Amino acid sequence: MQSLGLVKSLGARRRRQITTTLLILAALCAAGTGPATAQCIDYGDYVRWVGAAGGSSSTFYGVTIVGTYAYVADVYSGIKVIDVSNPANPTILGYVDTPSMARALAVQGTYAYVADDFSGLQVVNVSDPYHLQIAGSVDTPGNAYDVALVGSYAYVADSAYGLQVIDITNPASPQIVGSVDTPGTARGVTISGTIAYVADRESGIQVVSLANPVSPQIVATLAMPGYANGIAIAGTYAYVADMTGGLQIVDITDPLYPHIAGWAATPSYAYGVALEGTRAFVADYDAGLVEIDVSDPTGAWVVGAIDTAGESHDVAVSGDHVYVANYAGGLDVIDITSLQYPQIVGAVDTPGSACGVAVSGAYAYLADGETGLQTVDVTSPANPHIESTVALPAIAHDLAISENHVYVADGYRGLYILSLSNPTLPAIRGSADTPGTAYGVAVSGVYAYVADGASGLQVVNVADPWSPFLVGAADTPGTATDVAVSGNYAYVADESGGLEVVDVSNPALPQLVGHYYTTYEAYGVAVSGTYAYLANDFDGLQVFNVANPANPQRVARVNTSGLAVDVFLSGSYACVADGATGVHVVDVSTPSSPFIVGGIDTPGSALVVFAQGNYVYVADEASGLQILAMQCEPGSGVEGDLTAATRVTVGVDPNPGFAPALIRFVTDSPGMVRGSVYDAVGRRVRGLVAGVFATGKHTTSWDGKDDHGRVAPAGVYLIRVSTPEGDIRTRFVLLR
Repeated sequence: MQSLGLVKSLGARRRRQITTTLLILAALCAAGTGPATAQCIDYGDYVRWVGAAGGSSSTFYGVTIVGTYAYVADVYSGIKVIDVSNPANPTILGYVDTPSMARALAVQGTYAYVADDFSGLQVVNVSDPYHLQIAGSVDTPGNAYDVALVGSYAYVADSAYGLQVIDITNPASPQIVGSVDTPGTARGVTISGTIAYVADRESGIQVVSLANPVSPQIVATLAMPGYANGIAIAGTYAYVADMTGGLQIVDITDPLYPHIAGWAATPSYAYGVALEGTRAFVADYDAGLVEIDVSDPTGAWVVGAIDTAGESHDVAVSGDHVYVANYAGGLDVIDITSLQYPQIVGAVDTPGSACGVAVSGAYAYLADGETGLQTVDVTSPANPHIESTVALPAIAHDLAISENHVYVADGYRGLYILSLSNPTLPAIRGSADTPGTAYGVAVSGVYAYVADGASGLQVVNVADPWSPFLVGAADTPGTATDVAVSGNYAYVADESGGLEVVDVSNPALPQLVGHYYTTYEAYGVAVSGTYAYLANDFDGLQVFNVANPANPQRVARVNTSGLAVDVFLSGSYACVADGATGVHVVDVSTPSSPFIVGGIDTPGSALVVFAQGNYVYVADEASGLQILAMQCEPGSGVEGDLTAATRVTVGVDPNPGFAPALIRFVTDSPGMVRGSVYDAVGRRVRGLVAGVFATGKHTTSWDGKDDHGRVAPAGVYLIRVSTPEGDIRTRFVLLR
């Protein structure tokens, strides 16, 4: 489906950490429920990406959260204020540029204090989030990279000039009153009592006494295995984002004698860290967000990870959400209500670059780039294995299966047809060269429709698989990368052109009849009923009403965390291959109001996705085939076979009643508890609780809204509480 250039660009940033990431995923699978009996799951019950702001035009380097606002340091645009009251739809309210490059910021009262690289400390009035104004500034001798506030002082990590102490009693006229040079490059700072802890890059951690802020003194130094870049403190421990050293945990019970108590390796470079209870969240550069369990600081371990579109530099936590500053990837919002991450069911590496996938019976077939067609036995989804390889003359980009044959879009050599009479060893039957570069293919009846790059749509008669031949063509304005066929129409993803609709009622004379130009590249397309779904690069998933094919109308858009390159429809859901950030599951039961249910990061770059039964099959570029659990359909139940346990009780008061509804539940033993609200057909509406609860009586409440802050309509809802003793449900009638 995708050009080799796209395949390479999406995969380059991932190859370095694939091995480490696979080890993490393997550990997760070993720790969790075995995948051999995997059933559909509800992705909404897991840690998940929910929203973003800024996009590719941003250069977000630092972030802090105050109330319902995220304050972001944007290297080339200064400071931005983002409304995160609805985490699924963060909105930029205002900004002000700063003289240099904004690296970090801290907020106190109505002022934001910005570490502005060459321009020192900038003080910004944020009393009106729509109209920010620089109120004061003071240059520092070095490059200001981080700032911490305590009382009337700002403490600035000033790179080669160590720690600068600035009096901010008058925000309009801040004054440097003290400083201490550090042996390395000061990049991060945090304060605990009268002690400053400075992340000093190559010189580890510097412990600085602030007993006299005018004359700070280094009282201790601790070397790090990597490069100390960011630091956070909780209790008697300092948590250091140590670049190549991952997360280092330092015992600071006695600040004069700090020592490393524990550590956890991360896949990439640990730039920043934030803490929430026993969870540490690390901004891990091109590996995204990494969560580490630090309940035992001496035995910290990686729980899971979610990749982000850009390079993660900083992270902040507020309530049930984590906010990640991703440089050119903008601000990503991750829902951490759950303590669990979805697991990859099974995987098999392929010798080439997995660009396309389709499944028939017990076999998955992969268009594997330069190595041709791979046949994979998926009888056991947890243990797939390659059965055979068929070399093809060019580069296999995409494939489709129809009538016991597999049709391969083989780049500059056009269309190849292979027989599946022996499903373990496909045999080449015939081919038809196309004038362009075959990137995508769909089959309907006796015709194959080829997305042929610069040559648009090519129609091939495949009535005789031994002798296919071109019968018609329709040029498209851009580069045709994918195609879907429904009835008398072919829908073409036309990269720089957008969505093209072609009348193929006469295959020998296809005609362009409809068009919708999109801002970003169109890579993948799927059709169901009167709606077309377009994987649209930075613009995520686009939904079009094509009831009138001559005049397609965009009715909805769903932002995704990466680059949307393919889409596959299965029942009420669209599975979106989102490049380096894996796969997103989108609820499209109401096409005009789609929303992301959840998703899962894959170790490579997800280029094509195919769903069948309880599984999703992903062509994951350099990481071959990845097999995931499918999202449960409405009414099919949720996550496995649930049985009520007599020792678990749950009730709603009043019932029927108006929101907010008080929900009471009782547990007979301590352990993990998850609670969610579902609608009458089994679709998750809202997560309620996810955490470890003691034995006894507990309460929570539902405000009558869904996970996206939308008001739920009156009706019958299901409250489900899951505990170590089992699961129990009760019905609740919501009144309006």
